[in-house]
Amino acid sequence: SLGAVNSKSTVQTITVNSTLTAAMTGDTICNTGATAGASLTLPTCAAGLWYDFISTDADSMIIYCASGDSIFSAAVLKPSIEGHAVNQSLRVKGVPTNGGQFNWIVQFSVGTWTGY
Repeated sequence: SLGAVNSKSTVQTITVNSTLTAAMTGDTICNTGATAGASLTLPTCAAGLWYDFISTDADSMIIYCASGDSIFSAAVLKPSIEGHAVNQSLRVKGVPTNGGQFNWIVQFSVGTWTGY
């Protein structure tokens, strides 16, 4: 089960380095109008938090984890993930993993997102 769908469906346009908050969970983050790459830092991972990212500009969109967290994609844990092209999308969701910690899991992606 994917759980309840967030009803607020807010689209946030972020074109500069920013830190997302837990209150922004369920938001769609895009980079329309960016003049340079933007680094976006996720809040500390917790169960149920999720974010959609859509690269709507050719400038890179780099998504970083808070210290101690990782993004799990394609069987690899990474501290960040990056997209470089228009019309790429990505959803990450916070889930518990072994040992009681939480990690961001890539639920789906479109385009090429590279982990670092």
